[in-house]
Amino acid sequence: GPLFATWPDPILRRFAKALKPVIFLRGEYICHQGDPSPTLYILARGTVEVITRNPDSKSKGRGLKSGKLITTLGATRYIGEYGIYADEPRSATLRCATRCHCWVATSEVFWFGMYSLPKDV
Repeated sequence: GPLFATWPDPILRRFAKALKPVIFLRGEYICHQGDPSPTLYILARGTVEVITRNPDSKSKGRGLKSGKLITTLGATRYIGEYGIYADEPRSATLRCATRCHCWVATSEVFWFGMYSLPKDV
C-alpha cells in the first residue's frame, strides 16, 4: 500500500523481518473501538468486518450488538496504521468474518522503520 511504497528496500526488509505472524479464528475480534493502538496489522489472508459503535448506544457491548457494520476488508490490507502514527485509540472494532492470517508490527517496530527512513522519503 501507499504507506510502505516509498520505503527503501533495506528498511522494508528489516521491517518485514520484525513482523510476527498471528492467526485469528472466525468470529474473533482483532481489536475494539476505543482501545489503545499499540500494533499495526497486515491482513495476509481472510476477511475482516469493520464495526463502529453507534454514538448513542447505551450498550456496554463492543461488537455488532452495539455497533454498525461499515465495511469488510480483504487480504493485503493494513489496519491500525493511523492509531500508531497519531497515537490515537482504535477508531473501529475489527471482527474476523473468516479465519484471518495477519502479520503484526508493534509500535516500536513501526517507528524504528519510520525513523530509519531518509529525510527525502
